[in-house]
Amino acid sequence: MEVKGYCQRFGYQHSSKYLLLCSTEKRNSQVWNNWRVSFNCFGQTKELKAHQLSHTGERPFCCSLCGKSFTKESSYRNHQQIHTGEKPYSCSQCGKTFSNSGVLRTHEKIHSGVRPFGCTQCGKSFGRLGHLKAHQQIHTGERPYTCQQCGKNFSQSGHLKAHEQIHKKERPDLSSGSNDSS
Repeated sequence: MEVKGYCQRFGYQHSSKYLLLCSTEKRNSQVWNNWRVSFNCFGQTKELKAHQLSHTGERPFCCSLCGKSFTKESSYRNHQQIHTGEKPYSCSQCGKTFSNSGVLRTHEKIHSGVRPFGCTQCGKSFGRLGHLKAHQQIHTGERPYTCQQCGKNFSQSGHLKAHEQIHKKERPDLSSGSNDSS
């Protein structure tokens, strides 16, 4: 029996002979009765297996240096470059280097000037969706990042991290072991 479907991930129709289907994502129990349904499909078995791990929460690739774990081996390998300091990908425009090609591609959009993410409130546009979302907090007044030391709230995690440096300077360094009582 051949299943006809529309793949949301790749945006095309295909039959079951070209399909690796994640069974947990079936939108209709009668998919095998030749119903047209939407689902995520994967071109390679390893992509499907990595995706299925997202449903179980299993993260089999674990960094021995910091303990962070991953569902995909490629994500684990990219992470390893943080510890080695390796940055093999460089921007042809400015020479800045990156640990993985995805981050380089994101960076290269800066040079193109393309800003596809526009704020519906004020019209300001951004090259990255995350930057638009951070900007929109100006309009909503949302401040989800809270300082554990003093309770002050911030709209962006970077602003909180900068603020936390103030508290680090306020605390005396107790790690030196000096117990001078004279």
